[in-house]
Amino acid sequence: MTNLPERSVITLAPFLELIETRLGLKIPAKDYATLRHKLAQRLQSHSLRDPSSYIRLLSQDDRVAEQEWSVLATQLTNIESYFFRDQGQFALLRDRLLPELIERNRPQRRLSLWSAGCSMGAEPYSLAMLLTQLLPDIAQWDCRIWGTDINPAVLAQAKTGVYPAWSLRGVDATVRSHYFTSYLQGGYLLDPKIRDGVQFELFNLATGELWTNGGVDLILCRNVFIYFSQQAIARALYTLSQALRPGGYLLTGHAELYNQSLPGLNTQLFPASLVYQRNSTPADCAQPPSEAIPPSFHPLPNWLRPAAPPVRLLQFKHSTSTPAPFNRRPLSSSPQPPTLEIIAALLQAAQISLEQKDYTAARQYLQQLLNQDPQNFDGHYLQAQLEANIGNYEQAQQWCEAALQLQPLSIAIYYLWADIATETDHTEEAKRLLKKIIYLEPAEIAAYYALRSIYQQENQTQRVQKLDAIALKLLASLPPDHQLASPLNMTVAQLRERLTQ
Repeated sequence: MTNLPERSVITLAPFLELIETRLGLKIPAKDYATLRHKLAQRLQSHSLRDPSSYIRLLSQDDRVAEQEWSVLATQLTNIESYFFRDQGQFALLRDRLLPELIERNRPQRRLSLWSAGCSMGAEPYSLAMLLTQLLPDIAQWDCRIWGTDINPAVLAQAKTGVYPAWSLRGVDATVRSHYFTSYLQGGYLLDPKIRDGVQFELFNLATGELWTNGGVDLILCRNVFIYFSQQAIARALYTLSQALRPGGYLLTGHAELYNQSLPGLNTQLFPASLVYQRNSTPADCAQPPSEAIPPSFHPLPNWLRPAAPPVRLLQFKHSTSTPAPFNRRPLSSSPQPPTLEIIAALLQAAQISLEQKDYTAARQYLQQLLNQDPQNFDGHYLQAQLEANIGNYEQAQQWCEAALQLQPLSIAIYYLWADIATETDHTEEAKRLLKKIIYLEPAEIAAYYALRSIYQQENQTQRVQKLDAIALKLLASLPPDHQLASPLNMTVAQLRERLTQ
């Protein structure tokens, strides 16, 4: 039996580049050790000792490479999935988006829904259940629901309609009894009528050719972009916008598309979530992106309803053979407790306003946010950023200190505080804060670069050279075109060039 290759001999850079190009996945540095172990296992399974041989295998255009990429996709993607995940968004679908699409399409009696990155199928099946409630005459409609994923193993599981109890943890007991049958092993079997109403397909959002052009009314692509590189996000957004009908909706996870360009999509803000709607003019997204699209921010609507009451999702009666009408909570004049959805909406609104330099609006959103949730760390961070942006450095520092009381290990706060110290000529304080970041995150390249810039201004050549050597060593494991995150905002190759000048 071939011995498992030493992890240290597997240089990750070419694999990271291949994975990003083929799957669109951006592997974070904290997962590099795990990735090396998985790659070593795959080498062993093919009786290979040389990592370059495995790279050649993955680079081929044949059945063997296709099968191997299926295995890697299974090992590298997250299969966490459960029914009616994020009840706020599903309440928005039930009460606003789906009824609107139903009325719009009633003359044709046709509806197309797509769950992109569906994992084990809980999301598209949840959509199918919603439609059985909203469309009593669903048998008279042409309703098409697709679930796609890059992981063939989870799609195979999704097609069975069999789920463990954990996947139903967000489902009301009456809904569970109506749509599921329990079996002895402690799991549940989905109603065949719901199961047969969803079609599952293997599809790569980052590289796949779209099978439909402009024919989908609603796309759910939630908790997918958090794993993607900037280039993959740009390509996927182009694909999704091309798939939507004019006026169709795209729903993503909270804040997933913050700081992203949205070709052909308009932003709508609801208390439960941001929603993106396809423009009526297809030309707005006619050209596929050749590279990551630069950020472009879109103005928010001039309304926000943070006091909207939470809505309980999907209620049925045991005695009925068909789904009962939705059981909505009556509106009340008494104040409602804040919901996570409201907090997320206010936070998103504040972030976008801050990026657009609309500081008056940002301050108003942050005041509402912190009134609802005084211990919200993100609210403290944005408030500190706002004060720093307008030159209120003393207040900004106070907000930084308050934020650190909530999250003492947050390097984002230390970066902001170091920027404030630099701006106010408190150089020693800036050094202390940057060293604190390096202590907390020894592989934080941006901190080394910021610290060496200070020493360079002070003509401390030896310290600059020492920091350069550390930074270059950290960069060695990354591909040259890898985009380094803020505050660097440059590629690995560009930073290497600066450090070696």
